[in-house]
Amino acid sequence: MPKSVQELVRLLEPSRTNLLLGAGASMPSGGPSAVKLAEILCSKLGEPVNPSRGLATTAEILEMKHGRRAVFEGVRDAVKPLNPTGGILALPHYNWRAVYTTNYDLLVEKAYSRAHRGLTVVRSNFDFPSLRNSTDTPLFKIHGCISQDRSDGHHASIVLTETDVQTHLDFRRMLFDRMRSDLESGMLLVIGHSLADQHLRDLVREIAKLQTDIHAVNHIVILVYERDDDLAALYERQGLAVVFGGIDDALDALTSHLSTRPVVASITASAEFTLPAELIACTTEVSELRRRPPQPALMFNGRQAGYGDIEAGLTFERNIESDICLRLRSRVPGTAITGVAGMGKSTTARRALIKLNREGILCWEHQDPYRLRKQDWLKVEESLRSDNKFGVLFIDNIHRCQQDADDLVDCLAGIENRSLVVLGTSETSQWTYRIKSRRFFEHGNPFKMERLTDTEIVGLVSLVERSPEIARLVSVSFRTSSREKQIEQLQRRCRSDMFVCLKNIFETKSLDQIILKEYNELSPDLQDIYRHVAALEAAGLQVHRQLIIRLLGLEAEHLRNIFAHLDGLIQERDLVAKEGIFLWETRHRTIAEILTQYKYAEPVEYLKLLQRVCDSINPAFPVELDSISELCSAEYGIKRVSNREDRLRLYESLIRVAPTEHVPRHRLIRDLIDDGFIAEAEAALDTAIREVGPDATFHRYRIVCLIQRSRATELQHSDKVALLKRARDEARRTVARYQGNKYVFFVFDEVAREYLHVARDPSWLEASIASMQEAFERTLDPDFTPHISDSRRLIRSATQPPR
Repeated sequence: MPKSVQELVRLLEPSRTNLLLGAGASMPSGGPSAVKLAEILCSKLGEPVNPSRGLATTAEILEMKHGRRAVFEGVRDAVKPLNPTGGILALPHYNWRAVYTTNYDLLVEKAYSRAHRGLTVVRSNFDFPSLRNSTDTPLFKIHGCISQDRSDGHHASIVLTETDVQTHLDFRRMLFDRMRSDLESGMLLVIGHSLADQHLRDLVREIAKLQTDIHAVNHIVILVYERDDDLAALYERQGLAVVFGGIDDALDALTSHLSTRPVVASITASAEFTLPAELIACTTEVSELRRRPPQPALMFNGRQAGYGDIEAGLTFERNIESDICLRLRSRVPGTAITGVAGMGKSTTARRALIKLNREGILCWEHQDPYRLRKQDWLKVEESLRSDNKFGVLFIDNIHRCQQDADDLVDCLAGIENRSLVVLGTSETSQWTYRIKSRRFFEHGNPFKMERLTDTEIVGLVSLVERSPEIARLVSVSFRTSSREKQIEQLQRRCRSDMFVCLKNIFETKSLDQIILKEYNELSPDLQDIYRHVAALEAAGLQVHRQLIIRLLGLEAEHLRNIFAHLDGLIQERDLVAKEGIFLWETRHRTIAEILTQYKYAEPVEYLKLLQRVCDSINPAFPVELDSISELCSAEYGIKRVSNREDRLRLYESLIRVAPTEHVPRHRLIRDLIDDGFIAEAEAALDTAIREVGPDATFHRYRIVCLIQRSRATELQHSDKVALLKRARDEARRTVARYQGNKYVFFVFDEVAREYLHVARDPSWLEASIASMQEAFERTLDPDFTPHISDSRRLIRSATQPPR
């Protein structure tokens, strides 16, 4: 039997509820139904109304006769003047998980604006980046919005005609994929006008399939204004609940119901100091983490050492720890630790934080891959200063939020007697090529983690001697050897700190053998899951539950059983509780890379995997959008594909699903340049700048293309000089515009070197050296030094008289 509105509101928990607004939600505010909108368009354009045709068919015919702009303006004129009333006005006062709508109007946006509540609007796949770092309620406009259409010069369009429906299938699929994910841990309230409405019935059919796919029961409720008990019975047979009533009735009842709930006292994040609410979900407190129980077996098998492990004395000191603590105590705004994977960067940073925390310094760790909230951390600094306290923020893998971290560190550097500083770790390969704030260099170079020293090896042996928990995990042959022999063995074999921990260091087997033995002991279906998670992690993706389900076609109901068998090999952690996103990780990135080497040894098979991933990336999940750059840059990502045409096809797939992302376009253009396809590279550059706007890399590649053109053998000397002058002028403009980007200085230097070669004139190179010297003094980036030295050497060689 259909439920009452009162029964509905007792079921609703707004923070776990997604809204799907059909035309019926807009009707109380004067919005037209699909049938009525078709009539309005026909009347406006002087065409007869044919009731047998739907809105999409009618719009297609009208566009063919009168042009796109006339039809779009008809739609815009019909819905733009609408203002929210009743239930729509009440929407912003609840913390909905997400709002989806098939309507073109601006009613929801106007309601949130009036209530001064944040709303992140996604009208097409060009808007997905706005979800990054946003805590506002997302509004997904499945059919687009009257604020954007190609007839007005936008890249995106409203979904109006039959052709539009076909061309926007990918965008619709992405939104419904996210909706399916939301249904796993929440519910969906569909608001329409009549169950007899064909558009609502089509919509309900799609979402009913989502519920069936995840084996959910009673996760979808349909609220409709017009009563039809027979149709309601049909829907209820499909596992859908039906409520008769309007949006105004439902929101009024919800307000009354929630107002009767008892108020729950809020809990502060710390007895010492309270973080802003915006930071609590994406930050962990070291004083709290220190109380967690140690897990030596997990650490032994490759997991990073946790604060509980360190507190329990299950790690050993590294030589640079004291210097790190000294630099942090001196309130240097930004400190970094670099090194290759597995060298103990995170463990060393956490050991330093525990030392400082014992001294009364407040310490926090930012949770990857949440976005770094610069403004909120600056408020924390201000509060710390007013309370006469001092704090350290640790950012593991800081390169993943380098620009935000740079901005934060620069702001902290400008504060006298600052009360907050930043400590970051990064793999050397990721740190080196990124643009960094000078604040990471002005008090000394970043700390570099390398192979264990003799002193550190002695500390490791002492750890085994004093720690029964560790000793139990060490091979008997090592444990029964003399101390001198243990040290000698480690000096000969030890290559990293706690990576795959003591198991790798002390076992006689190679690390590869250990990992492959674990893999071989799994059943074939679990092996397939394990190798997929490993390969995706190695390729740079933030692997999460919904991505694996999508790629492998897993049943959500079987996940619990899967994790019971993969315990210790894959861990799952709650990434975004509100959105129901759960991250999957192997024990260590290097383990993932080893499995990928063996289990995707055939290039063709690995290419097929990457192609599936690139085709199925869904930027409606910010965690997947953030993975795109890593997928393009990681050693085991697209760079691992040897064939240029295959790489280009992968980049093009990413550009298609995430057109606003710059990095896939950078890589595509770079590949074209490197293989000598200069005309194609310039065409791709023009398209990229037109669609996503200019950036420093696009300008650099334009200069490189001009240099490459100047090297053509069929050109006369004067033509080469003319092209190089164009490149120089472009380089000067680029340097002036992007003063903080070292690579634009390097390409200016490349132009000057080429001119020296062609014209035997060092004046351009002298100007380039002066420019780089000024940039070095401003940024302190050590990468400038070898470029300056090499260019000076070239000038000396060119001006030296022949012997």
